[in-house]
Amino acid sequence: MSSRARHRMEFGFAGIAAAGLFVLLRVNLAAERADLDAIHCYGGRLSASDRSALESLNSDLHHASDVEDIDSRGIRIRRRSGEIREYRLTGETLRMDGEPVLRGIRSFHFEYRDCAGGLLTLRSQNLGHVRSVGYVIRMESRGSEITVRSGSEMPFHAPHEEYAIHWGGAAD
Repeated sequence: MSSRARHRMEFGFAGIAAAGLFVLLRVNLAAERADLDAIHCYGGRLSASDRSALESLNSDLHHASDVEDIDSRGIRIRRRSGEIREYRLTGETLRMDGEPVLRGIRSFHFEYRDCAGGLLTLRSQNLGHVRSVGYVIRMESRGSEITVRSGSEMPFHAPHEEYAIHWGGAAD
């Protein structure tokens, strides 16, 4: 085999390896992104505007710098810009800063978890421990009852003393 043919083959194998590595990296990044912000619908399809509203909620949660207040029907977060944003269910409408973003909701529930995945109760002393927010929505859209499950990781880090979870009695 000539030197030229051998170089062509080596270059071809290197190209195939590089392309394979690129595809593997893209699949890994896509899977990681899907785990963070996946919106799972059961029983029907969301309209484009409903999906956009939920993607906005997930993005705000994921890019929050702090949690200001939590309860089972709403959350108030501080964005990295310093702006406070609140999502709250009133009646059958999810509102962002008082403006309706999602209608036709039959039930809505936020749940909050710490960095170990433990479910947090809705007490003010737990605000510094919130690391992921999940939600379940039951809603009517285009004549179908849809259940939506989603949520997002909150990547901000609290000071170390806030990670100290005290089991049982008073804190040390």
